Amino acid sequence: MPKQKARKAGKQTSLSTLDHENENLTTTTKEKMQSVQDTKHAKEDQINPSSLSDDIKELKTFMTNYVTGKIDYLYQKMEQFHQFLTTIAEQQVILDKRIKVLECPDNFNQPEDKQLRHQMTILKEKIEEDIDKVKRDNNLVLMNIPETIEGLKTAENLMKTLLPDQNTVVRDNRIGHINQNSHRPRPLRIYLSCKSKQKLALLNCFKMKNIPEFYQISVCKDLTKTEQEINKQLYLNKVKDQNQAKTPSTQPIPKAPSPTGKKN
Repeated sequence: MPKQKARKAGKQTSLSTLDHENENLTTTTKEKMQSVQDTKHAKEDQINPSSLSDDIKELKTFMTNYVTGKIDYLYQKMEQFHQFLTTIAEQQVILDKRIKVLECPDNFNQPEDKQLRHQMTILKEKIEEDIDKVKRDNNLVLMNIPETIEGLKTAENLMKTLLPDQNTVVRDNRIGHINQNSHRPRPLRIYLSCKSKQKLALLNCFKMKNIPEFYQISVCKDLTKTEQEINKQLYLNKVKDQNQAKTPSTQPIPKAPSPTGKKN
């Protein structure tokens, strides 16, 4: 028992010694950190006025050079823009003079001016045709849709068949004026949002085959007047060729040679 008490007393003495050393170490660390902070604050307080003045001068010089460079750059851009406007004005003057020459009645009889005027007319028509084609590019045209409320419902059912996954809006957009002497309904134009929907609808036209409601209806692209005239002419030429192929030849059929090789 005395030995165990002696051991416990020794352990307590060593633990107290370690605690004391730890406190001393902590105190020394805190003193060093406080010393470092005091030195830092002292350096911050002891700012050299001359070095601060030099920094301000250097910053001022830098900003002055920077602003001057930007101003020079803007002046260069303004000069380039002025030259650009001058060039446009000169070209406008030249175009005005040429237009006045073309519009002068005395010059209409000159062959060169007539040819130029003809080329300008063709170019204008080509541009108008291209614009019209772009406007019609996504559309569909339904033929033989009655001009009644029931006819519009038939058109709605047709578009649901051709584009089942789309909610296509069908309005009474008829092409052409009303002809009192004709009982044939005017074509109905359907506006679609993109070209892919038009292609899909044309591919699905086979679904109309077995539906009695759509027997008299046909679906086609929304063609321009020029395209319609071209297709009409191609159709007429095809019919003409078919009729010529069906018509028997008026030339006499040569007789077969006799077995002896003599002519009869």
